Amino acid sequence: MQEKECTYTTAQVGRYLMNKMSPEEETLFQEHLISCPACCRKLQEMRNLAAALSANRPHSLAKRECKKRHFVKILVSIVLFFSGSYGIYWWQFHSTEEEVFPPASPDIFHHADTLKTPDTLNITRETVK
Repeated sequence: MQEKECTYTTAQVGRYLMNKMSPEEETLFQEHLISCPACCRKLQEMRNLAAALSANRPHSLAKRECKKRHFVKILVSIVLFFSGSYGIYWWQFHSTEEEVFPPASPDIFHHADTLKTPDTLNITRETVK
């Protein structure tokens, strides 16, 4: 008995393996697998290849683990940024000495005998007393 020619391509078998087919396509392909030994062989070869490739990656991490590590790195960066910023602020605030101003003179005429105002009045020591 001669095998009939298969209409499914290797790409379509790969789509089935990666669950990229619609439910209708998947059902049709599963029915096709029952009667097509060539597609069964392709599917088994792809599964073996995927298993071999995943076994050869000892440093592979799950996506969730990668996302968790990425989140932790970002969180630590933010904490370090803000704690460093606060540290700089604290250091500047506590390292500057306050400037001491001399007390104001009680005598408003300590530099001159006449005080000039904007409205051109001349105020002297005698007029204030």
